Amino acid sequence: MSNPTTPILPQEIINLIVDEVASQNSPEILRSCALVSRSFSSPSRRQLFSEIEIDVDETLQPRAKRLLKVLKHGQNVDLMVFIRSLKVFLVSPQLEQRQPAPSSSIFSQMATSISRKFPHENYLLKLLSFFVHAPLTSFALQGKRVYAMWPWTDERTNEVVRQLCTISSLKSLQISRIYGLHIPLIGEIVRANTLQEFRVNEVSLLLSQHFYAGDITVYSHAEISSRIEKLDIKRLSYTGMFEIFGRSIDPLLPVPHPFVSFSCLRTLVITISSPEPTITIIWGFILGVASTLESLEIEELGWQGEYVDIKRCLPSLYNTHCQTFRTHAA
Repeated sequence: MSNPTTPILPQEIINLIVDEVASQNSPEILRSCALVSRSFSSPSRRQLFSEIEIDVDETLQPRAKRLLKVLKHGQNVDLMVFIRSLKVFLVSPQLEQRQPAPSSSIFSQMATSISRKFPHENYLLKLLSFFVHAPLTSFALQGKRVYAMWPWTDERTNEVVRQLCTISSLKSLQISRIYGLHIPLIGEIVRANTLQEFRVNEVSLLLSQHFYAGDITVYSHAEISSRIEKLDIKRLSYTGMFEIFGRSIDPLLPVPHPFVSFSCLRTLVITISSPEPTITIIWGFILGVASTLESLEIEELGWQGEYVDIKRCLPSLYNTHCQTFRTHAA
C-alpha cells in the first residue's frame, strides 16, 4: 500500500498547477489548494502571501490584528520569505457619503480620520513594522478615491513608511494621490539608489522651508548615478522634483541636493503643464536623458499656447535610441 503522505504527482508538476491557478487571480481556489496536502500547501501559501494589500479604512484595526496573528503564528514563521509585494491604500469611506468638500477640508478630514482609528494600540504600525523585515521587491502607497494627507499624525508610522520606501531589496516603488509629501523622503528614496522602477503620480511635494528663506544647505555628497530604468512622474510638483534631482528652477539659487544622473533610464513618462521657466527645465531634463531612452510618453495637461516646444525637440529625439514616442492631451 502506498504511503498516503507521498505526493501522487511530482512536486514540479504540483508547483506548475499552483502557478497556473495563481495566474488566474483566484485566491479562493488557491486557499482550497493549500488544504489539499502538504505538497500543495507550500506553493499555494507562497502565492497567497507573495502580494499583500492593505486598505487603511474604518475596519482596518481588526483586519490588521488578524493578519498579524496569522503571520506570527508558530506554524507560519516561513511566510515572511514569500512576501514580495505590499500595497497600502489610504481609504476614507465616510467622505464618499458626503457632498464634495473643498480640497483642504478633505485633506484635513483624511488625516483626522486616520488618527482616530488608532487611539491606543496601532495594529497598522505593528503590521507595517513586520513588513520592514520582509524581502519586498515592490511597494505602493496610494490614496484611494480621495487624496491622502501626508504626514500622518503618528510620527512612528511615518518613519516605518520611510523604511519601507528605502528597503535595500526594493526594485519598484509607486506613490500616488498623496498631498503634502515631504521632499526629504523622495530625496532619500532616490539616494538609496536601489530602485529600477519609480512612479510618483498626482503627488504634491512640500519644498523645504530653507529653499525660499535663502538659508540653503548644499549637500557635500558626490553626484548620484541612478539605477532607475523606468521613471513615471506624472502630475506632480516639478519644482520640488527637480530640486531633488539637483536642478534648480531658479538659476540664481543653489540646489540642496546633489546632481542625479539617469544613465540607466529606458522609459520616461512625464506631464507638461507648466509655463516658463519650469517648461524649459522639463525639456532640458528630457533631452538630458534622451541618449538612453527607448520610450517617452508626454502627457499634455491643460496645455495653453502653440505646440512649438515638442516640434523643436523632436529632431534631437529622433537621433537617439528612443523607439516609442507618444504625446496625448488630458
